[in-house]
Amino acid sequence: MDNLWITNGDHLVEWTADLSDAEPAALLGWLRRVLDAGVRHQVYEVVEAPGYQGDLLMGIERRFAEDGVLDLCHFASSGMAPRDGVTLRVAALMAYAESGEVVERRVENLGALLRELRPADVDVSAGLMVDCPPIDLYGPLLAGPGRARVHFRLRSDIWFPWVLGFLAETFEVTPSHDNRPLAERHTPRLTAFLAEARTATEDVGGTWSLDEEVRFTRRDLVTEAGVSIC
Repeated sequence: MDNLWITNGDHLVEWTADLSDAEPAALLGWLRRVLDAGVRHQVYEVVEAPGYQGDLLMGIERRFAEDGVLDLCHFASSGMAPRDGVTLRVAALMAYAESGEVVERRVENLGALLRELRPADVDVSAGLMVDCPPIDLYGPLLAGPGRARVHFRLRSDIWFPWVLGFLAETFEVTPSHDNRPLAERHTPRLTAFLAEARTATEDVGGTWSLDEEVRFTRRDLVTEAGVSIC
């Protein structure tokens, strides 16, 4: 077993929660449910976020109560680029190959992990090992009614059961490198998280959708419900 997955500067797949028709007070409950689901399923736990100290949700609730401004995942909009001296830190329990065996640990930066696992490839393949969180989640700052969309993005094919193998000795035009030993560990947790996010979205009158463009894996493996393992 080897690490043939990569990270990318752009998203490979994107799900969107359109919450534009929901009441602002309901959106705070939506955010609470999504962040709680991320922690329980061990795929999206905010360790530190720009603009906040201490408990993130308490900070968002305080800001909404005092200023009427709702941070609907805007705290993650800068990705892993520092903002005001603080870098977003989001942790997930991820599986990867080490010494031929599959191991799991909490990971905040998939690109840094891959550079650690494949140091000999860093010089020639740096563009395939860019910094990125396990899940890229972002949305707007809301000061009243308006367009409110929150995007759930994957910027690594580590979640996919079959990958192209950009770092393999033989690159395939179709996704034929077997990544299931890794995906079978963490991808069901991702799908469970997305299911709860979708339910929370529909409960407040929002809509859930999958972007038509899916990159670096078979299109039939990615649906509105998540990523299939087969």
